[in-house]
Amino acid sequence: MPRTSFFSKPPTYETLKPFPGFLSKQGTKPTFVDVGGHGDCGFRAIAAGIINKILFENEDSPELRAVLERHFEYFPKHKQELRRNPQGRYSIPLHLMPELVQTMSYTIRQMAVDKIVEEPEHYRGAYLGSNEAMPVSPAQMRLESTWIDETAIAAAAKAIKLPIEVKVVTPEKPLPLRLQYAGSDSKSTTPIKPIVMQLKNKHYTPKVKDPVYFQTAKSMPVAKIMPQEVEKKKEPEMAEILARIEAEDARIEAKFKETKKRLAAAAAAGEAGKDLLLDIWVDQRDYSDYMRGFSGYVGTQHGAQNFFNALDRHDLQAVHAEVKSHKQQITDELVHAIARAITIGDLDENAVFDKIEQQQSKTFGPK
Repeated sequence: MPRTSFFSKPPTYETLKPFPGFLSKQGTKPTFVDVGGHGDCGFRAIAAGIINKILFENEDSPELRAVLERHFEYFPKHKQELRRNPQGRYSIPLHLMPELVQTMSYTIRQMAVDKIVEEPEHYRGAYLGSNEAMPVSPAQMRLESTWIDETAIAAAAKAIKLPIEVKVVTPEKPLPLRLQYAGSDSKSTTPIKPIVMQLKNKHYTPKVKDPVYFQTAKSMPVAKIMPQEVEKKKEPEMAEILARIEAEDARIEAKFKETKKRLAAAAAAGEAGKDLLLDIWVDQRDYSDYMRGFSGYVGTQHGAQNFFNALDRHDLQAVHAEVKSHKQQITDELVHAIARAITIGDLDENAVFDKIEQQQSKTFGPK
């Protein structure tokens, strides 16, 4: 059994056992730690984030209990191995951590795929990815070695009902891009603290309270996992899934065209000028960090352009302006951008047109 830099001998439950309030001397500051993974690093990072919540955030929430209950269905022996103290909190033996991260990542993958199967039109990237000629089936997605794009993270957040925040680190950008995936469709007044991960060079690492507990997740070998068979709903055929995705793509295109036409008409009539459209767009930017995770379509976390590029619908692509005045060019681009934001749920359609009508009443109403 390999050693780690933190221990003079392999860690065991007897040498160091987690308990409420305990932190190792080596790690008292939350840190990103590599928990390994090839094709499943995202799920492993989420698993470590869940374990971190169990250990250090004093949480015994319905969301965590639901994840553990599902996990115990696949791996019933862990129900006995994960110990609970008189206060009801779990105590996790350190020697179990590598196995627990791997098995928990399997559980989360299954939960995420369930969500992807349930709503294929909202998770098209999982099926089509970068090669639409070779769609990926749900059965393939359930395998540990199958890599799924960011769709997997979004679906996992919804499945476990816990928010996930990803900091994307790229060499050319001094500040990381922050992606947020909501765990619930409801906007709670007391948001749940998210699981935080970093994405660098296509590899996910979780942020944890104390890296000591998770250091061996990558370094110590784990025997092949043997999950129990769990009864699940009959999954639709790929033809049905792809038909649903195609139908939703067509609906989005039609919705976009209708919305853009309506906005363009308001702009042409002088009811929605550049300043008003810019005001609407800026208002949306003010709450986008919070709201973007609630968008119904995965891929918009990077901005709408990537999402619409993936649809490969000509009318939805970026505006290529003809020779126009600077003011008209900006107005056209704002109309296009707002129409796309409404189409994918990043902007509330009623709120946008209510604002336009209010401005119209001020401009053309009785003096």
